[in-house]
Amino acid sequence: MKILLLGGTGVIGSYLARKYADLGIETYITSRRERDSNGSIHYIKGNAMDQNFLYQVCKLQHWDAIVDF
Repeated sequence: MKILLLGGTGVIGSYLARKYADLGIETYITSRRERDSNGSIHYIKGNAMDQNFLYQVCKLQHWDAIVDF
């Protein structure tokens, strides 16, 4: 399962990402700054408010769920 968290670097998003990781779910988080991936938590650099960025992220991957913070 692959989940995309848009703007998921805040308190709630970070908590949810750790919970998903504990369940073995591949979690991808958009972030406006460079961050290191850790285990099943991966970061995609870009602004989720930018329609072109969001289109590319959604077009290139199949997501089982997308959560927007």
